[in-house]
Amino acid sequence: MRAPQCTVGAKDGAPLLVAATLPRPYSWPEVRGSPTNSEEDCYNASKRVRGNGLSCCCAFWPTPVSHPADTCAAAFVPSTHAHVRGCSQLQGPRMLHFAHRGPQGRTCGRYAVALSGEVRNLHVGFASLRSLVLAHGVDSVDLFAHLAAPSLYFSTLNGTMNSDHLAARKALFDLLDLPNAVAAVVEAAEDIEAVTAVRSCVMRDAGDAFVGELLRRHQGNGPPRETSEQSLKGKALSAFSMYRLIYLAHTLVVQSRCSYAAVLRARPDMTWLTTLKWADIAAQLASTRSIQIVEEGFGSLKFGHTAQRRRNVPFPLQCFVDDQVSIGTMAGMGDYASLFVDFAAPGMATSILIHRRDTWGHLSERIMMTHLHWCGTNVSAHPQPNMYMLNLGRKKMGQRSN
Repeated sequence: MRAPQCTVGAKDGAPLLVAATLPRPYSWPEVRGSPTNSEEDCYNASKRVRGNGLSCCCAFWPTPVSHPADTCAAAFVPSTHAHVRGCSQLQGPRMLHFAHRGPQGRTCGRYAVALSGEVRNLHVGFASLRSLVLAHGVDSVDLFAHLAAPSLYFSTLNGTMNSDHLAARKALFDLLDLPNAVAAVVEAAEDIEAVTAVRSCVMRDAGDAFVGELLRRHQGNGPPRETSEQSLKGKALSAFSMYRLIYLAHTLVVQSRCSYAAVLRARPDMTWLTTLKWADIAAQLASTRSIQIVEEGFGSLKFGHTAQRRRNVPFPLQCFVDDQVSIGTMAGMGDYASLFVDFAAPGMATSILIHRRDTWGHLSERIMMTHLHWCGTNVSAHPQPNMYMLNLGRKKMGQRSN
């Protein structure tokens, strides 16, 4: 089976989709029949850009006319939520912290922030998150969170915690105890149930087939650290674990029964360098299923490999999206957040451009971009750069981690 490819348009040289009438693969035998295209390779051995912009352009399969009823934004409809495709162990790990203030007895804010991800012993960003949430007053922005953190953050034996852990715990609770923190869940990061939940919901037929095909095509076809069997399996498990937390955080937003003009999804391990212009962003969301990808200015613009890989490639044809921060309408962010339960839906996993030679790089971001295309979401880049920076371990400020 031949896969769609980018080509150069005759007028302005912009990469354009071709062969949009190609049948999309719905089975793994069809996927395996599509040969790996060595020309569609945006990386060299050091993961820097190679070739021209055309080699970094992704021609996605045509968007299906319809989806199963419980996918994309509809995955959060109460009648199907948390039961999609047998995800009985969606919640998984034991809860370390839970708070819920709505919807009874409170007024909905106009905007929402949904935090999801793993909390490390890095508390420098929490103060800026507080500022982000409180920038327009406690009545304007509601906070939701579904996070994973080490159990020792919640130990009563403070003598077992170092000063970084104590500071991180205090900063985390100060954030989650804000008056506009509507719902917050923190689960034990080290519990094996989190992995069980991922395998129950995703790593079944579709997940196993995807990882198997990933290994068959790409194991050993790049830097050993990136393309070993252990590395590729680890990337897939890490991505699915992240998708799960995103899904559960957005679930809290939907369960609030509030209708927000805009919803922001963000990781907890970042420092915000400026406040959001919420009203302007809400006005820019062109349709009911729109999202904007907020890109890390200090990484993708200043130091940047991702900027090189996007040069001269229109946003809809870029192969991946930064999966750290996005903002959109309720429906648009429903599309974004439903990936965890949509992965096993017919035609979703088989739409991933696994035939590209460079699939092993930015794997999580590639899967997410494919899913947004599959849902038919209106995706664009947020026009305001340098809004945040990630706090990654002991790296210097602004240093990018790939």
